Formats: sequence, structure tokens, C-alpha cells
Amino acid sequence: MMYHSECDTRVIYLLRQRGLGNSPTQLQKQITELHNLRWTKQQLQYMNDCSLYLKSVTAKLISKTVFEELPKQSQ
Repeated sequence: MMYHSECDTRVIYLLRQRGLGNSPTQLQKQITELHNLRWTKQQLQYMNDCSLYLKSVTAKLISKTVFEELPKQSQ
């Protein structure tokens, strides 16, 4: 729920920044870029967590499991 309200707040902020000459297409590109950055950060965090987990498995601190596939980026 908080994620959606944060997204709404960011979109409102971007809408307020729009001036003459800024098209809705430009706004859509900005929102897509923000979404892509967030998605990339999440993927990097996931891979970092997997790496730390594998180090723990190698050190025989925990038992090994199979990782799920990385989620695909929605278009």
C-alpha cells in the first residue's frame, strides 16, 4: 500500500514539474526510467543476497536450496 502512495506522490511531483513544451510522452519516459532504475536496484539486491547465501552454503553454515529465476521486467 505504501509503495502505491509513494508512486502516486512521485507522479504528482513529476506532473507539477511539467511546463510548456513538456509533452505527456516525456512524462511517460521519466516514469519508465524511474521504474527501470528501481527494478535494476531490486535485481542487484537479489543477486547480492544470493551471493551471500552461497558463501554461507560454502562455509557449511546452512544447507543448499535452489534459487528461483529472476523476475522478468514488465514492459
